[in-house]
Amino acid sequence: MPQHDIEYLTTKELAELLRIKERKVYDLAASGQVPCSRAMGKLLFPRQAIEAWIAGESTGGASTLSEPRPDVLLGSFEPLLEWALHESGCGLATLLDGSLDGL
Repeated sequence: MPQHDIEYLTTKELAELLRIKERKVYDLAASGQVPCSRAMGKLLFPRQAIEAWIAGESTGGASTLSEPRPDVLLGSFEPLLEWALHESGCGLATLLDGSLDGL
């Protein structure tokens, strides 16, 4: 059977594909960094999910969809800016610190 027809990869096949040691594949799976499933105690890696993960369309095994990050305004505390944000009702999260907080 040609390699591209295989629906699931073994740890050895994934290690060869990524050009890493098999032990590193186990570490990636244990930390949830690579999409995988377990069948009868054996780790299996869905080829399509792995290809998407490699292409950067997926960030880990826990979820194949990346959630959008909220917009956050960071900077020094400015009372007028804080008031304007509050009055606008934009719902923007803020982290406004003093200038000396970074020192």
